[in-house]
Amino acid sequence: MQTEVIRHAKNNHKKRSFLPRILAVVIFNAAFLSLGACSNPIINGVRINEPGNSPQWYEEGGSDYSPEEWQECVAVLEQLSLMGITKPERFNSLQEAKYITEQRFYLANRTIDSAKPLTVAMYPRFDNSGAFLGKRNSLAGIITHQRQQLLYFEITGDAAFKSALRLLKDNLPAGKELVLIIAGHGNDEFLLWDNGTIDYFLDPTDYADTELTGLLHSLNISLVFFESCQAGFGGSAGQNQANRFAEHIRAGGKVIAPTIDVYKETYTFGADDRIQDIIYNKGEPGITYKADGRLAS
Repeated sequence: MQTEVIRHAKNNHKKRSFLPRILAVVIFNAAFLSLGACSNPIINGVRINEPGNSPQWYEEGGSDYSPEEWQECVAVLEQLSLMGITKPERFNSLQEAKYITEQRFYLANRTIDSAKPLTVAMYPRFDNSGAFLGKRNSLAGIITHQRQQLLYFEITGDAAFKSALRLLKDNLPAGKELVLIIAGHGNDEFLLWDNGTIDYFLDPTDYADTELTGLLHSLNISLVFFESCQAGFGGSAGQNQANRFAEHIRAGGKVIAPTIDVYKETYTFGADDRIQDIIYNKGEPGITYKADGRLAS
């Protein structure tokens, strides 16, 4: 679903409304009308810095680069852009960004290792609250596990989501198991993905899109994690994101989502470096909902 909007100020996570659903949709859209456009555009490979902020790794002089290192940094920024990734602030260092480009290169060339665990992260392009900045997101904690293969996509809308899933379907080793992370601002019914000018939502209408659900069915998804506020609100009795998504992953898989607003996610790993579970916020009891996959094998 899409809605054209004009943005003019900052806002934070969407709070769940207890008004009737038709009003909830209006309120959700209105909340995001006030989100400011993403700042700091890249100009000739250099991101313009906001006043008062210290230089970042993707800015000349941000890490005391030698001329050769800076040229490598510019090359990585260009590679990210070619992959549709325009937010280098999602990564904490040049090394992390290089890792992301390398993993996407392996996918494009069909050289993903079938023996190593694979995690796929779908992050929204627009995020004016800073919830998905490198210092706050969960990517670094996954990258540091040496056997992990992390594929990162920046999602701008419904078409971009399907394009990423299609790339996985066409290029992964046959039957390759994966963990899927879906991030964005939202609630139990909506998750916001957009490109800064048009709102796109992962919403109930998307689950009626046979192209989208067919792509989900074609992938061997063992775990899905929602990094989105209240995506599991209502638990098993709720018409929430977790339950809707569980209809489209195989039996034996799980969709895990928070029942409340969240500000931090930490993943736990097994001895084989596969992601096993997630801790939301500080791990308070009763804030995590798990839905069983319902797609017949």
